[in-house]
Amino acid sequence: GPAGADGGPSGDGGANPANPANPDLRDLPGDAVDAVDPGDAVDPADPGDPGDPGDPNDAGSAGGGIEASAPGGADGEDGLGEEVGRRRARAAALVQLALPGVVYLYYGDELGLPNVDLPDEVLQDPVWERSGHTERGRDGERIPMPWSGEKPPYGFTTGPTTWLPMPEGWADLTIEAQLEDADSMLSLYREALELRREHAAFGGDGLEWFSAPPGCLAFRRPGGLLCALNASAAAVPMPPGSVLLAGGPLPDDGTLPPDTAVWLV
Repeated sequence: GPAGADGGPSGDGGANPANPANPDLRDLPGDAVDAVDPGDAVDPADPGDPGDPGDPNDAGSAGGGIEASAPGGADGEDGLGEEVGRRRARAAALVQLALPGVVYLYYGDELGLPNVDLPDEVLQDPVWERSGHTERGRDGERIPMPWSGEKPPYGFTTGPTTWLPMPEGWADLTIEAQLEDADSMLSLYREALELRREHAAFGGDGLEWFSAPPGCLAFRRPGGLLCALNASAAAVPMPPGSVLLAGGPLPDDGTLPPDTAVWLV
């Protein structure tokens, strides 16, 4: 678990003492729930289990001449669609930004930029040459920033080409487009970073882990912020509290959808 987590093990192996037979996120906050060791907070699903969140950075190919996978996707081998990858990337962003300490954002995270499957002949990463063309390196994560416009180079340069080719279909991912969309990845990051900097609920250096259903996790900051993640395949009951920010749409039935994180106070 993250360094700096406080609170001792409950000894219950992650079971919710408030309702051992049916643990759910509604029971988490409050004196009835003991903080648990980060290793016990969530029952990790086995690889390949339908409830396993997997790597939120993996996602399927989006198609096209220069193919783009979902945000952060390395190779698209797990067959996840772009929508699932983007939803998981939004959830992972909120979990990371809810943790204490320094946050590191990779280039393109704030726009939800997909990895790009570049043709061999344009690769420039030295790893490609040093490995005898067996390792492609990270050029797929180094595509120039799309600023504006409908077609490549999306305002990055006035020249005819960029040092690595930019794919078609990124018009909705440009900074210009995302600034106008309240539901965009960029808008989510901007709001989350502002709350992280300004809201009193993010105060304090530690955090307290709570037991949660399989495929879920929840922790609370000393200032009062509760972050809950549902990485399972089914909706779970929402913890009590007022929603400060959510990674995706929340239904009116009081549940937290799959692949979604939420901040509550």
